[in-house]
Amino acid sequence: MLLPTVIALYFGFLNIVYLISPVAPRYYFKLFSNKRPPRTNRSGLY
Repeated sequence: MLLPTVIALYFGFLNIVYLISPVAPRYYFKLFSNKRPPRTNRSGLY
């Protein structure tokens, strides 16, 4: 089925984000906060 591949890609993306996040966490937080309108407080990002 397609679901295991989607889950694998999703966790792969999370691993890439967690590897990059120690380098520049505030840069990505500003980037995502500027791209998306803040509907909810920090729970909406994840």
